[in-house]
Amino acid sequence: MEKQGKIITFYSYKGGVGRSMALANVGWLLATKYGRNVLVVDWDLEAPGLHRFFGIGENEIDTGLIDLFEKYKTRLKEEKGSLPTTLVDIKSSLIKVPLKEALNGGSLSLLGAGKQGSGYAKRVNEFDWNDFYETWHGYGFFEFLKTELKQTAEIVLLDSRTGVTDIGSICTLQLPDIVVLLFALNEQNISGTEFIAKSIIENAPKLSEKAKTPVIMIRPARVEKYLEQDKKNEWEEKASKRLRKYLPPENQDNALKFLKQNSIPYIGAYSFGETPLATESVDRQADEPAVSFDALAVSILKVCGLWTDDERRSIAGSIEYASARLIQVSLGYLLGIMALFAFLLVKLWPSIDTLGGWVKSGSIFGIHFSLNPTPRLFLISLVAAGLGACLTVMRELTWQLGNKSLRRPFLRQLYLQPLIGMVSGFFVALLTMNLIRDASQVSVFSVAAIAAIVGIFYEQVWRKLVDIFKVILTNDQR
Repeated sequence: MEKQGKIITFYSYKGGVGRSMALANVGWLLATKYGRNVLVVDWDLEAPGLHRFFGIGENEIDTGLIDLFEKYKTRLKEEKGSLPTTLVDIKSSLIKVPLKEALNGGSLSLLGAGKQGSGYAKRVNEFDWNDFYETWHGYGFFEFLKTELKQTAEIVLLDSRTGVTDIGSICTLQLPDIVVLLFALNEQNISGTEFIAKSIIENAPKLSEKAKTPVIMIRPARVEKYLEQDKKNEWEEKASKRLRKYLPPENQDNALKFLKQNSIPYIGAYSFGETPLATESVDRQADEPAVSFDALAVSILKVCGLWTDDERRSIAGSIEYASARLIQVSLGYLLGIMALFAFLLVKLWPSIDTLGGWVKSGSIFGIHFSLNPTPRLFLISLVAAGLGACLTVMRELTWQLGNKSLRRPFLRQLYLQPLIGMVSGFFVALLTMNLIRDASQVSVFSVAAIAAIVGIFYEQVWRKLVDIFKVILTNDQR
């Protein structure tokens, strides 16, 4: 008998938790990094949009789920009530997602919600699910569809609609082998997740004698990284107590630690656009959201029985937690750099002579120097920006240590961040030099503060600079 794939539903009781983004990233990683044959299905018929994450336009979707349902009803009418041998042709409706690189022949396909157009909303709104089950052998149809999906791909990811709906019940009870429940840290989301998890456990086995209860995977999503940490900790504690019984048995005794390590953080810069951030660029693959999606992909592979010893060895370093020794070395390096920057800032800070001008001479490590106001202000900008970047890295390091989620890829990036911050300060210095005539009349506090802020937000600064250069270099001069 041919080995069948597994169906994994991504579900959230409330919207706005990044469900579709999580599914898109996990699907992309499973195909490109882990070499799996993956199918993603947009079952959010009322608000379709999964295709956008993969750069697929609406005009490219010729047939989707709602079209398959309608074709099935038409075929059933032609058979005069008896079930035809083939209810729907899934493979002809799939769209191949182009992959730049894929390990071991991995592939990714999309089954959209349906052909878009002016009549799409009317078709979805007028579709009667109760009538479909009662008149059109709905249960049998979805059992057939489940088998077809499993024969089409190793891993099938369903993007389900939110809330308590007929579609949600199909996606969480009848079809899946695994249900990934994503929730935000608030009462509506936690209580809704409790309700759905309980419903899956109680109702899934009632569907048929062969029905098995789907494995439940719970993940906090859109978790704030820096602000309101006291409130975050409070709600994580609440979630761990109320959702503990739905976690894997081996994690129930340490539910809070499990939720902290497996949460998907909220990064404001990633809220714009729909490109899968986990593989958008090499420098983002060590970012905390991408690492969280990677960990979720690995968890799915393990539950599906697709996590082999070879894969464990080949990617062990990519998601391995940092050792205590490496953490100590990294902390020592970072604290040393911060101390050096603070020392240099103090030494470079100008003194005022009796005439109100800057004293040019000074010494660092016993080395005497003489600097005019302009180069001194330039160096202060560099050092302040570097110190600001160190503060950002320290904040990130502290957050990951507190959440017990520090991994090696982040530490590898840590060593270069202060230098990148200094380069950001270089642009501040250039701007300052172009705007002033007499550096000695400038507020050093203001310049240092601006440079430090640029250093703190160096990631955003660099992304904006990259965007600006892209516009300049690709601008049509006709």
